[in-house]
Amino acid sequence: MKKNLVLFSICALLIVLLNPAANAQGGEPASFTIDNNFVAVIYPNSLLFHLKAGSSSTIEGVALIYGTNGRSCQSSQTRQELTFTPDRHVDLTWDLEFKDFGLLPPGSEVWWQWEVITSTGDMDITSKKTQVINDNRVTWHTLQKNAVILQWQEGSPAFGTALMDLAEKSLARQVKDMGVAPTGEIWITIYPSASALQQAAHSYEWTGGVALPKYNSTMIGIRTDEMDWAAQVIPHELSHLVVDNLIFNCQGVTAPTWLGEGLAVYAEGQPDQADITLVKRALSQGELPSLSSLAAGFSAYSERASLSYAESNLVVTYLIEQNGGQAMGRLLDGLHSGVTIDEDLKHVYGLDTEGLDAAWRVSMGFSSPAAPVQDLSLTSSPTIIPTLVLPTSAVRPSLTPSITPSATLLPTFTLPPATVTPTPVAPPGLGGIQTPIIFLLACLGGCFLLALAGFLLLRIRR
Repeated sequence: MKKNLVLFSICALLIVLLNPAANAQGGEPASFTIDNNFVAVIYPNSLLFHLKAGSSSTIEGVALIYGTNGRSCQSSQTRQELTFTPDRHVDLTWDLEFKDFGLLPPGSEVWWQWEVITSTGDMDITSKKTQVINDNRVTWHTLQKNAVILQWQEGSPAFGTALMDLAEKSLARQVKDMGVAPTGEIWITIYPSASALQQAAHSYEWTGGVALPKYNSTMIGIRTDEMDWAAQVIPHELSHLVVDNLIFNCQGVTAPTWLGEGLAVYAEGQPDQADITLVKRALSQGELPSLSSLAAGFSAYSERASLSYAESNLVVTYLIEQNGGQAMGRLLDGLHSGVTIDEDLKHVYGLDTEGLDAAWRVSMGFSSPAAPVQDLSLTSSPTIIPTLVLPTSAVRPSLTPSITPSATLLPTFTLPPATVTPTPVAPPGLGGIQTPIIFLLACLGGCFLLALAGFLLLRIRR
C-alpha cells in the first residue's frame, strides 16, 4: 500500500511538470485590460492606431493586425510588430502613412485588432474593429440615393441635388446604353476646387478628378458655378468605377486603355463635333494611331492624348451603336472571366482588335492603314492609363477649360509593402520561444523525480 502511494505521488508530480500550461507563472493565466483602442484619421496623411492596455504579467509583445475593404486578389491582412519596453502597462501608437500605403479615399473602411503576448506566454487578440474613412478636416453636406452617397463641402442643397441627379442619370445611361450596372455602394466626394482636390489626393497639378475603383470611391474638384464640368467629369469617373469593378478578375486580364477610356468618355454624352473633326483630320493625313497601339497607355503629349481619347470614344460609340449595349456588357463579362481582348472581341463581335480598327475606319469613310505605333511618342515619359495593379494617370486636355487642371487621375492602389501573414492561431498560454524552455525544465524535473523514485523504492524494499 505504501509502495502504491509513492508511485501515485510520483506520477502526479510528473503530470504537473510535463504540462507547460500548468507551469505558467503562478499557475494562473494573465488577465488583460484594454483601456483605449481606436484609430485617429489624420487626413490626408495617415491613420494613427492607439492601444492602451494592461496585464497582470509583463507585456512583452504587441502586434497590430489590420486591413481594408479594398478589392484585392490576395489577403488584405497585414501584421505590424511594435517596438516598446516590456511592462505591465503599455500605451502604444503606430502611424500608417498614406504615402507608403496608398490613399484611402472617403468611404473606404479600415479594420484592425491587436495581439498582446505576456512573459508567461499568454496571448490575447482583441475583437476586430472597423472605421469608415473620411476627410474630417471639414464639415460635409451629405445626400444618399439608392447605392450612391454624395458629399460636398460648399454649395447649397440644390447644388448637391443637381450633382446627385447627374450621377443617377449617368448610372442609368450606363445600364441602358453600355450594358453595365454598378455593384456595391458608391462614394462621390466633391471638393470646392481643383486645388483642394489635389491637396487631398496628393495628386498632380492638372488633376480634376480621382477614381479609385478598389474602394468604389471617386474624388472630384467642382466649383458651384461649374455644372458644365460636373456634367462631364461625374459620368466619366463613375464609368471607371463601374467598368473596372465589373471586369475585375484574378487572371491578370485588364481592359485595354482604348476601351476603358472610350467607355468613360462615352458616358459623358454624345461625341463632341470637335473630336470628330480631330479624328477625321488625322485619318485623312494618315496620322491616326492604330487601335492596338492604344492598348496600354496614351501619349504623354497633350495633343496626342486628346486624339487618343477622341479616337477611343468614337470606336466605343461605333460598337454600341452597331451592336447595342448588351453586346458591350457581354464583352466586359468576357474580360471578367479572364478572356483576352482579342478572343473576347471575336466571340462578341466576330472581329479582333485589328479587324475592329479596319471596320471602324471604313464606317468613318476611310480605309487608310493605321499610323505606326512610334507616332505616339510612347518612349518619352508616357502617361500610363489605369490598370488594376499600379497607380496611374491619364491626361485629357480636351475637358472643359473652366478648371485649370484639364485631366483626370485614375489610380488603383496596391497593398502596402509589408509582410502579409495569416491571423496567428496559437493556443492561449503558449508563448512561442518560451515553450521549448518550459519543456526542457519539465524534462529535467522528470529525471530528478525518476531518480528520487528509484531511491525511495530501494528504501521500501529494505
